[in-house]
Amino acid sequence: MKWRPEYAGDTSFTPDPLAIRAAGLPTVFDGDQRPATDINQWLQGLASSHAPETWETYAREVVRLARHFEDGFGLGLLSDEVVLNGNELLRTYQLKCTGPDLEDDGADPVGDTASTLGKRRAAITHFYRWAVRTGRIPIMPFSLKTVQTRNGSVEVLAGLGGGRRSSSEREPIPGDQIDRFLRVGILGLAPDGSPDPSFTGYGTAQRNAAGFGLGVGAGLRHSEVLAFTIFELPRAHPDGFTPLAVADKTAKGDVGRRVIAFSEWLRLVHAYVDGDRRDIARGATWRPERPLEIVIEHTGRREVTYLVDGRAVTRRWRDLDLAVRRRLVLPGGGSPLVLLNHKTANGAPLIDPTTLNDALSLAGRRTSALWPEQEWTYSMHHLRHTYATELTYFLAHGKDHISAFAAANGRKPAWSEMVTRESRNLLVQESLGHASPQTSSIYQHTALWNLLLSVNADPEHNPAAREATA
Repeated sequence: MKWRPEYAGDTSFTPDPLAIRAAGLPTVFDGDQRPATDINQWLQGLASSHAPETWETYAREVVRLARHFEDGFGLGLLSDEVVLNGNELLRTYQLKCTGPDLEDDGADPVGDTASTLGKRRAAITHFYRWAVRTGRIPIMPFSLKTVQTRNGSVEVLAGLGGGRRSSSEREPIPGDQIDRFLRVGILGLAPDGSPDPSFTGYGTAQRNAAGFGLGVGAGLRHSEVLAFTIFELPRAHPDGFTPLAVADKTAKGDVGRRVIAFSEWLRLVHAYVDGDRRDIARGATWRPERPLEIVIEHTGRREVTYLVDGRAVTRRWRDLDLAVRRRLVLPGGGSPLVLLNHKTANGAPLIDPTTLNDALSLAGRRTSALWPEQEWTYSMHHLRHTYATELTYFLAHGKDHISAFAAANGRKPAWSEMVTRESRNLLVQESLGHASPQTSSIYQHTALWNLLLSVNADPEHNPAAREATA
């Protein structure tokens, strides 16, 4: 059983009308390419009430459980055996997910993190609640327990808990590690900057670095990185900051925003667009189902024009949701989304939400082998927090940066008025897209501590430091 997003809307594999899928929705097939009707119907209803990144995650998690039941026990998700022995079967799934040391009862789990298991619980609970509600099974197969969350009391699966502890995703990558993580971990260089012959990921290194740049340089969420197009990508401003817009329909809660992006990190994105991505685009043959061909001469940063049944339609980028963006195709073939799937090498977009995090995991293993005394386990969300921390720290020292820029260039930078006149907290809040300043303050916590520590160590502000250096 496998989730096949490329078959969304394609009914050629079955005459079953219940299996017909609307374009853009996930579709699940078994090993014989027959649609998994129950899962697909559940996802169709889920898509009407949840964001695309949510139902994509739910689709993958339920398919993962279905594979476990099918491969291990020859059972379907809604079989009588699952209803009768649900807790025992779920226990085997927990062992598969957490991978504990069976010879040591006190050993910590080594598999999924607690947060990952939380996503699995949510998806499985939602699917089986739907199955009970629609009469596919008589009762919930698994025991539930009540837990307290920020949103009140909720019921979750009692038999799917635990998970290993992971470093908080609210912690940024330390400043002395960012460059090494990029060059050695992602780009595959040796510590001295020379190519590392043992690195096998050079074919996707530029692409992964571009995703890294959009995360750490603009604070884009993982889903926003995957939805970003080459037409929305601004050229890096030479003064250090570049204004960047996140479209409404690709942002969390459909609320777009303006972002203060660090120009130095956007150059990684342009290096990919002008390098490896251009090589793929030259011979691109990919065309999605029901393609919407872009009219390039009438497409720019603000709006896109594409053909629908030979008729030109113009829309603002901010109004295009992910499903429409994935149907867009460039003249001749190839996706306009920035990140491409290098496995196919035909210009198809990168839609697998695990690819970039897998690249960061590989980068962490490479850097850990060289510098084992430091923590190198980072995800795409760590990059967003790194951006928030660096932006807060930069704005806190805004006047110093303006003076240094003026001394080097004979003029103030283009962003000087913004930095000196606008509220630092509001600039960070808007760039991150938070409705509440309290949420932004969580991201800024580390930056403020670093600022305090740097001031404390400065002899000009700390008499004790002056005496120590006298």
